[in-house]
Formats: sequence, structure tokens, C-alpha cells
Amino acid sequence: MMSRMNSKNTLFLIVVFILIVLWSNLASCASKPGVFEQILSIIPNMKNNGAMIAINDYAEMRRQLNVEAPDKDATIDEQMTYVIELLMEEGAENKLSVAAEIGFINGGTLYLQQSLEAMQNIGIGYCTIDQEGRVGWPPSNVSLIKGRFDAEKCQQTLVESSKNDPPKIETYGENTIYSWLGDYELNLSKRFTPPVYDNLGRGGRFVFQEKYAFRTNATAPLKSVLSTQEGKLSSLAVVTEFNLLAKELSSYHAMSVLMSDQTQDLAYFKALLAASIQSTEEDVDLYLKQGPLLKPYQTIGLGIAKDKKGLYGLIVLVHADEQTAGENVNLLRRRIDETSTFFTMAGWSSMFTDVSISSKGRVLTATLYGPDIGRDWLKWYMQRYPLAVFE
Repeated sequence: MMSRMNSKNTLFLIVVFILIVLWSNLASCASKPGVFEQILSIIPNMKNNGAMIAINDYAEMRRQLNVEAPDKDATIDEQMTYVIELLMEEGAENKLSVAAEIGFINGGTLYLQQSLEAMQNIGIGYCTIDQEGRVGWPPSNVSLIKGRFDAEKCQQTLVESSKNDPPKIETYGENTIYSWLGDYELNLSKRFTPPVYDNLGRGGRFVFQEKYAFRTNATAPLKSVLSTQEGKLSSLAVVTEFNLLAKELSSYHAMSVLMSDQTQDLAYFKALLAASIQSTEEDVDLYLKQGPLLKPYQTIGLGIAKDKKGLYGLIVLVHADEQTAGENVNLLRRRIDETSTFFTMAGWSSMFTDVSISSKGRVLTATLYGPDIGRDWLKWYMQRYPLAVFE
């Protein structure tokens, strides 16, 4: 009898233990921040940083687009082919425009070949990069990459490849900063000199870690990021509006995103459009009378993702309250049905084959499918395409 009771007790304890482990794992998965939240956690909550946070999630692109990363010994041509494949979807006519330019070295996809060569000189290849982003407004922006790096080797190859032009070396906390020239200083004769000078001849500031690598053109923005990592400065991850954007974009497994607190208010866009040499104030007034404007919102997020139906764009708006978010669901749908782009005057409804708009709490999310989504998804935020303009 006693033996049977002990067996039951043992079985009960085993079941309880398994449930605890399962609950722990589920709780861990539920609380684990997504990629965009992780990157927000190292971005200082400082003026201008929220103006542009552009991130390419190459790991997600590889998964969704079935593109394999090259191995660590890949040639420049092989790496270039890989990056181009990530930017293409269903042929060249549907180019998958990405939010963040390839910016770690020189700040532009136009200079992809030089970027890849410079990265190889540092000991970094695209096979090791999972995410890449740009934060802030030029020229005081920060380029960052997240992946798997041999920091010591990167630092060594960086110095060796610049032995005729040695860097200034500075220790900041547990990090070593390698820098060339003064803040934002130009030397046109050094344009594209690998691996440290960009397309304008500005010398970089570099920091290498196990999971992150950073490049800036000035020391102060870089130190702010490092201080945020150490918990000395607050990050944008604690700003509710950005946190909500990041979580929503992560929930859709967006491959590329842009987040900003530079929202499309009427006064700003009216002045911006009227300043164009192609338009007059009357043109702008007439355009804005086409249909309704949205109610105000605090932050905007754009993204692109893919499902069984194909590529689709994301618009995420975070509002001051739940009621305003709900009102904007109908207003955004009406803007799509009743209005057009500014310069081309193409009707929004003609661009989309399927539209879904909903709100939850303070967050409005729109998913939009269409034949040119891969090329056009960032245009909804640009000055001549003010889809989300508000009163």
C-alpha cells in the first residue's frame, strides 16, 4: 500500500515538474523581445534618434525569401549576389526596396561593391550579419549591425589594413573605439579608401563586440549608444510609442522596417508640398480636399513582409488613445478609396488588391497587398505620397 502511494506521489511530482518547465518555457518565449525591440534597447532616447530608425532583418529575409547566406570564405562576387537576391522578389520589376541602406561602411547601396570589399578588409562578411540598421538623422546617424562576430579579429584586421593611416584609439567603458579624422571631417582624396573612409571621405568611428558592430562619423553618438548598452542612458525601448511599433512589426515578421516620430501632420506637409517647384499652394489645397484626413497619431511604422498570398506592406500608427485609433480605421480606409498620391495623382485604391485595417488599443495596423508593393511600400511616408497625413 505504501509503495503504491509513493508511486502516485512520484508520478504527481513528475507531472508537476513537467508543467513547471513547460510554463517556464512558455513564459520565457512570451517575454522574449523581438529583433526590433532588441535593437531599440540599444538606441538612446535622445533628440533626433526617433526621426529615423531603419532596420533590415536579413535573417528574416533569408527565411521568407529562401535565400541562403554565403559561407565565411565567400568571394566579393558571391556576397554581392547574395545581397542582390535579398533585394529582389519575383524578378527585377518587383524590387524589394529596403528601409536601411547598406550603411555600415559608406552609407549607400549605390556603393555596394566598395562596401563589401571594405567589410571584407575588416573581417566581416554578410554571412555573419543578421540585422543591419541606421538610426538618427544624417549626418549624426549611427550604422549598426547585429550578428556573430570575432571582435578581436575584426579589430586586428581593421588596424592592419590601415597601417599606413593609423587610427586614434580610445577606451570607453569595456569598448575600444577606433577613429579617423575629426567629427564629420572630409578628406576627398580618401573617398572609399578601405576600410574606414566613406563615399564622402569621412573617417569612421568603429566599435566591435561579440553580437554588435557600430560605425559613426562622430564620437558622441557612438558613446551614447555604448552608454545605453550599459544602462547609463535610457533607450527608445522604454518609450511606449516605439515599443508598441516594434512589437506590432515583429508580430508580422517584417523583413524591413522604418519607424519614426516624424509624423505626417497637415501643417508640415502642406508647407513641404507647397515648397516644391512643381506645385503651388492652390495645388496643395485642392489635393487635400480630395478626401478626409486622419486624426493625430504619435508615431508611424512601415514594414514589408510575406505570406502565402505574397508580399504585403504594413502601416502601423500609434495614437494617444484607443478611441482615436478606432476612428482612424475608417478614415484610413476612406483615404485609400477616395484619395490619390500628390504628384502622380494615382488613386490609392488602384495600387492595392487587398486591404485590411484594424485597431487594438492605441495601435492601428493596415496590411496592403499589390503588384508593386515591394517597390512602393516606403513611398507612403514620403512627401509626395502623404497617405497617412492627419489634421
